[in-house]
Amino acid sequence: MIGMLLLIGLAALTTSDDEAQIAGNEWREMKAFYAAEAGLEQAVSELRNEYDSTGRPPTVLPDEEITLNDCAVAYTTVDGGAATTKVLTSGSMAGLYALVKSFSVQSTATSDAEQAQMTLSQNFEIALVPIFQFAVFYENDLWATPADDMTVTGRVHGNGNMYLQANTNMYFAGRVTAAGKIHHGFPGGLYSGTNGGVWFKDANNTYQNMYKSGSWLDNSDDEWYDKASARWGGMVQDEAFGQEGLNLPLTDASGDAHKIIERASGNSDSYENKADLKIIDGVPYAYESGSWQNVSTLLPAGTLITASFYDAREKKTVTTTDVDISKLKTSSYFPSNGVIYSSDHRSGYPALRLTNGSSIGKPLSVFSETRCMSRVTTIRPASSLRR
Repeated sequence: MIGMLLLIGLAALTTSDDEAQIAGNEWREMKAFYAAEAGLEQAVSELRNEYDSTGRPPTVLPDEEITLNDCAVAYTTVDGGAATTKVLTSGSMAGLYALVKSFSVQSTATSDAEQAQMTLSQNFEIALVPIFQFAVFYENDLWATPADDMTVTGRVHGNGNMYLQANTNMYFAGRVTAAGKIHHGFPGGLYSGTNGGVWFKDANNTYQNMYKSGSWLDNSDDEWYDKASARWGGMVQDEAFGQEGLNLPLTDASGDAHKIIERASGNSDSYENKADLKIIDGVPYAYESGSWQNVSTLLPAGTLITASFYDAREKKTVTTTDVDISKLKTSSYFPSNGVIYSSDHRSGYPALRLTNGSSIGKPLSVFSETRCMSRVTTIRPASSLRR
């Protein structure tokens, strides 16, 4: 009997030791796994930061050896080849054209002390989405309250909250997204009682109003996600749907998108640096032979004129620099790269106004620090967004 009990005891000890060894092996493997995963995240983060600040891949791809979680981690990144133009098929930007570039990252974590090693790999894509595909792209909170019927044709995105109301009707013909919350009406009851229809198209291309069955449907509703999904079929999304902000590639450490339209002095993000024609305080300059030349007397007569009108909304008289696009395009000073920059710091209430542009025939982007009042139907801003 004693011999049998001894054998049973030895067997129990052996089983317990095996289980402890298995648990130890699993612990060492998990430790190496998380270290290797952290290496992947580090490489992807370096790529993402480069795209955020420059809009381009880094000249030197992430390739480094670091110590994480008591493991030696080595990660390498491989370029997947030239970028290609694709139509995105998933996510909030499905249906948009993007310049897509692929990468693959491999990360190996080794712990010599614990005799454990783990290798992980990941393939991913970074997509640059040209911003001109958006009818409206707004960096902060977006407020809209048109006095008359208004239709916005194209996509609308805001990186903050979105406050919408209309005197009669406002129609959104494309997908609407916000990184914050979508509301009907303005904060604090401002302009309350403005209860015209706010219509979004659903997945079947049919307009559906925010107002139905005696109430407005917006983010304040406890069942906003379910009700909005049922009413608009994913065509209206905000933070409740996981919608994130869309980043412009900026080198400025603050990430301030306004830098794009500010003057170039000390500002590498300014589109004044990219323009071939600029209008500064009402004076036109063309970039020729490496320097800016005043071309006021060289443009066709009437290309730039000064005019004014009364803005009833602002209750101010606006002084405009009117650019006749039909005359500009026949001159030798139409920007060869299609980029015009404008900034007006003169006193009063200055603005830039584009006229006679029903048929441009050439690509044209206008970046204006002044209030830009456009009569041109084919303006195409050339910045990009990172998906």
